[in-house]
Amino acid sequence: MTFSFLHSHACNRPDHTAIKYQGKEWTYRSLIQEITRVMNDMADKGIGRTDKILLYLPNSIDFVVHYFASTGIGAIPVLADIKYQQEMKHIFAENQLKCIIGNGQSLEHLRQYVDLSDEIIIDVNSRLQPDATGFSPDSPEANALEVPSQDDIALILYTSGSTGYPKGIVNTYRTLNEALSNYLGTLPFTSDDIFVGVTPFFHSYAFGSCFLSCLAIGGTLLLYDTFIPRPILKAIEEEKATVFQGVPFMYHLLIQQLESRTYDLSSLRLCISAGAPIKEMEAAEFYKQTGHVIHQEYGSTETGTMAVNLSPDMKLNIESVGKPLFNVEIRITDEGSGEGQLFVRKKGHAYGYLNDAPFEDDWWPTGDFGKMDREGNIFILGRLKKMINVAGLKVNPQEVEAVLAAHPGVADVMVGGLLHPEFGEIVAAYLIPHPAANVTQEEIMQYCYEKLALYKAPRVVYFVNEITKTSLGKSVQLNNERLISSSIKESELK
Repeated sequence: MTFSFLHSHACNRPDHTAIKYQGKEWTYRSLIQEITRVMNDMADKGIGRTDKILLYLPNSIDFVVHYFASTGIGAIPVLADIKYQQEMKHIFAENQLKCIIGNGQSLEHLRQYVDLSDEIIIDVNSRLQPDATGFSPDSPEANALEVPSQDDIALILYTSGSTGYPKGIVNTYRTLNEALSNYLGTLPFTSDDIFVGVTPFFHSYAFGSCFLSCLAIGGTLLLYDTFIPRPILKAIEEEKATVFQGVPFMYHLLIQQLESRTYDLSSLRLCISAGAPIKEMEAAEFYKQTGHVIHQEYGSTETGTMAVNLSPDMKLNIESVGKPLFNVEIRITDEGSGEGQLFVRKKGHAYGYLNDAPFEDDWWPTGDFGKMDREGNIFILGRLKKMINVAGLKVNPQEVEAVLAAHPGVADVMVGGLLHPEFGEIVAAYLIPHPAANVTQEEIMQYCYEKLALYKAPRVVYFVNEITKTSLGKSVQLNNERLISSSIKESELK
């Protein structure tokens, strides 16, 4: 899968635009040439088969080219959230990384938390330029494209895990191919589609549903490294984009912008949302402003996309994540109520967790509680194990608790989510200070800002008298006289 579809497009539609980024365009012909050139550069640096490469980049032409170049030489790309801070120490500890690929900003950020003296460093600085010369189906560049074994490791993608640390999810070329086949066998994409690639590709949703899907069908990918509503709406209007894949927080900001100015979004065929449930009022307002239904997509990093709602019915799209994808089965452990835990069985699930046993090809417990109607539509009713969902970004309470517990002024701590009108939830910390410590809430929040990605840091801190532990978890008795909340900047969550 690494190069098969790109090579096919370069042969059959060489002059069709593959990528648009920062005012420049790459055709499929010039994209293959850039990938091949970077493959040769990487090989010259001693990078080769099975070497792990941390691809620490935002959405950009550099991300696209270096991802395919890495797999083209048989190396293994490792993707992680570029907002991670102390979490990177864990990722470096369980991977023997041969190379780090980043830009000036991401590498500077990374050096604050890990030592980069033992790895090959490639600072891209977006120096790639479109160049359509020198490629033909019979050229040495075309013949250099390697076809890997289907069971070779193709990707390690980090996601928030249940153990308190980000978990590395391993995919082989077989599992990526199967997941892509499931998705493209369900969604009505064509090679004439123009995708907006703004949701970060280091998240599994955007990586598979946008990045790989667009290039696999031979579409055009508009790349943006930052989500800012006005430029995105302007780009949809001017570029006649047809597919937008975002998260609910993005739609919330788009609606705010649409209230102040009208944009022509008539070119859009599909607006998709994943990562968190879409709010009814916002789905209705987006439909009122644009005439487009927001279609919910449902999946996880471990399973890939499981279901999508393609119904034109706005109300059904608010309530349901739709029907299982092609080649995907979902059942519910119904104990007579019609509701229960959702289990999925599918080809295209991840191979397993890094340094752990492979996943079994059997029914996978999603951890979600839900029901299914007679038409096969799936309704998610809640989580069995509660993660905190900050604007579509998942935060594991145990991870934040572990960081706070290491603070010398904290005797005990519990972390949970509080409902928020814009972000869905925010992180809240309930802690008992050490009696001898003169710790303040401001100090606690600043400590977390230095140790965690900003969206994971508590935005409210409660000093409490007691944290009562029960067999079902923890409950707290609040001391409301000592409460402080921090302001939330939208830019910190993007």
